[in-house]
Amino acid sequence: MVSFLRKLFGKPHAIKQLARGGDREAFLRTLGETDIFVIAAIEGDGLDASTMTPEQLLAEIERAAKDLNERQDGFAPFVYERNGRRRLPFFTSNTRAETFVGEYSKERNRVYPFQLLGVKGSLLAQLLPACDDLAMDDRTDAEVVLSEPDIVLPGPWYT
Repeated sequence: MVSFLRKLFGKPHAIKQLARGGDREAFLRTLGETDIFVIAAIEGDGLDASTMTPEQLLAEIERAAKDLNERQDGFAPFVYERNGRRRLPFFTSNTRAETFVGEYSKERNRVYPFQLLGVKGSLLAQLLPACDDLAMDDRTDAEVVLSEPDIVLPGPWYT
């Protein structure tokens, strides 16, 4: 029973260890099987954190919720530029996604209506054309940027 629970709840920890290890195929296979979070592309420029009013914030939240509810054509991933490269962040936990959102917003002094989507890691292979870099747990102490060999390595994460 303990083994079952460890397997069930141990994936994020396991993926973090594998990401820092030498067996890239095991890391990518586990990544493909793991539930991860990606951020949907942001609509608009957000709100200036220093001048926004509570009414503006509420209106922005309502607009984003309406957009989420009415979207029928799927979601484009959130990609941003870092060091001259298009980076697509993805996360192994909601907490790490929240850390990223806070850092990203603070850096730009803007408030954005982020929409977090839970997907299988294997979906990342389909998102590769949208970016130059894939960053697991971006802007957290667990950040791992997948290397070019990781991205082009054929393997089980491309299921």
